[in-house]
Amino acid sequence: MLAKMFDPNSPLLPGKVQDGNYFLDRNPDRFKVVLDYLRDGEICVANEKESLPGLLIEARYFQLADMEQKVMDCIDRERGEEMQRARKIAQEVANCLQKQKSGGTDGWNLVTVNVSGRIFQADQDTLCKAPDSLLAKMVQG
Repeated sequence: MLAKMFDPNSPLLPGKVQDGNYFLDRNPDRFKVVLDYLRDGEICVANEKESLPGLLIEARYFQLADMEQKVMDCIDRERGEEMQRARKIAQEVANCLQKQKSGGTDGWNLVTVNVSGRIFQADQDTLCKAPDSLLAKMVQG
C-alpha cells in the first residue's frame, strides 16, 4: 500500500500534502514500528501484549502481508505463553489445596512479607525456591 501510494504511476494518491509533508492519518507510534519493519524486517516493540493488535491493524491497512504474518505469529506465541502461565498457576493452586487437605496450614511455614506497605503471606518453601536468591537468604536468616 505504501509503495502504491508513492508510485508516480499508481492511481492511488499519496496522503494529503500538508506544509510540504505527506499527511497520513495513522497512529504515529505504530507507524514508527511499521517503518522499522520495512527497514529491518523485524517486529520490535516494547510491550507486545498492548502493541500487537494495533500493529496487526496497521499491517492490514498498509497491505504488508509479511508483516501481518509475523505479527500473527507473535500473537499466537503470546497466547501459548499465557496458556503455559495459566497451567502453571492452576498446578500451584492445586498443590496448595492438596497441602491444605493433607494437613491444613499446620504443615506450612508461613512468612509475612511487607513490600512497601503491601502485606504478602507465603510459604517459606515458596520464597526459597531459588536458594541463592536474596529473598531466600533473607527468609532463611
